[in-house]
Amino acid sequence: TGRSDVVFGSVVSGRPAELPGVESMVGLFINTLPIRLRLDPTETVGELIERFQEEQAGLLPHHHLGLTQIQQLAGTGRLFDTLTVYENYPRLPSDDGTASEEELHRTVISGVDASHYPLTLVVMPGDKLRLRLDYQKAAFDEAEAQSLLDRLLHLLDAMTAELDTPVGRVQTLLPAERHQVLTGWNATDVDVPSATLPELFAAQVGRSPDATAVVFGD
Repeated sequence: TGRSDVVFGSVVSGRPAELPGVESMVGLFINTLPIRLRLDPTETVGELIERFQEEQAGLLPHHHLGLTQIQQLAGTGRLFDTLTVYENYPRLPSDDGTASEEELHRTVISGVDASHYPLTLVVMPGDKLRLRLDYQKAAFDEAEAQSLLDRLLHLLDAMTAELDTPVGRVQTLLPAERHQVLTGWNATDVDVPSATLPELFAAQVGRSPDATAVVFGD
């Protein structure tokens, strides 16, 4: 985005830990909230992650607020156009792979998701962390969406490689993109005479001795 202050949406469970029996309540309590992240280029990656976690923990008592209420408080229109979803659903199979009497028996599970936002990043935990990027075809094509996901993976690798790296020095470009910026778009080298600056100046004076060299003020 080119901004140091960004806002994206995040889906929360809506089940406050301090509410007795909340984990056994039946119902869809999820809510969508705007998440604000302010970037300081001098802050290290580790400091950024720690600060961001503390800020999010401070928002836990406000997870029940609806987007309409938040928009009224913020006094703005659309709050964000990208969404993150962490699908941390409980999965508790018994040791032999069969469900116990206390667990919910199931035979088929299927679901269809549709994104209300141009971009939705879905994170699914498990033996390996899985990422899925949903996108609206009116806003992105497959190549653009894949490029965004590739860049995200590259950024995660760069951030986890060294937590002491200042945020402003984290490389966000893919190797091919970096080469294009530094080389492809910067192929402006030209042949210059092998001479010192005074020698070049003297040669120019010899070519045009009556030309104005410098003008300042009047």
